[in-house]
Amino acid sequence: MSPLSNSLAIRLSTGPAASKAIRRAPGFTCIALPFTVPAIGRLVTVNRKDIVMPFTRISLAKGKSPEYRAALMEQIYLAMRDTIDILEDDRFATITEHEPENINNSGNYAGVERSDDVVFIQITVNAGRSVEKKKALYAAIAKRLETDPGVRPEDVVISLVEVAAEDWSLGNGVAQYA
Repeated sequence: MSPLSNSLAIRLSTGPAASKAIRRAPGFTCIALPFTVPAIGRLVTVNRKDIVMPFTRISLAKGKSPEYRAALMEQIYLAMRDTIDILEDDRFATITEHEPENINNSGNYAGVERSDDVVFIQITVNAGRSVEKKKALYAAIAKRLETDPGVRPEDVVISLVEVAAEDWSLGNGVAQYA
């Protein structure tokens, strides 16, 4: 049986605000439960719905510098930390570069004029984010990427794929959250 299968939600006496504080607590991890959260010194357990566990795939045309690619990963990670409360150091991400002829950005589909510098971002995450959180995530990613490494907001295409907790194996062929 998974250590998460019979866990409790993070709802301490202080309510939902405690959940956010716990998820952002230094040293917070979901490896072995229950555990003590250093920031509050209490023994708590985590409900599967509270585990965000994102996996980010970034696709773009070949030719960008290592610094540009690193900035993409960092800014997307920071936007997720700010908006959907991912855990510190939860940085599962890949970048795939394509020959320009292998990218079709659909021109001005949906009234957005994309350029050849389009960046496709697909984030797989446990289901359960509200529409408001999703919109905040999209806006934060576009804003952060515009600032660093300088991607036009029109060139940021995001797809959020929600899955069930049991759809993850983080190694060893084990469904850790099932």
